Amino acid sequence: MFLSGNDPNAKKIVRELLESFGWKDMIDLGDITTARATESYLPLWLSLWKSLGTAAFNIEVVR
Repeated sequence: MFLSGNDPNAKKIVRELLESFGWKDMIDLGDITTARATESYLPLWLSLWKSLGTAAFNIEVVR
């Protein structure tokens, strides 16, 4: 899960909430300006869905 935002306390709360849902690996991308990059994920996902003919796929970030 990617996090973007200007308020460190809000990010902490969101991180704790996501952890309570079972998310283990979150990447803090920085301030709110980095949210634009994550918003670009939807057009990519839709293009993959159309090309593959299924929504049964995922993308992995390898560190």
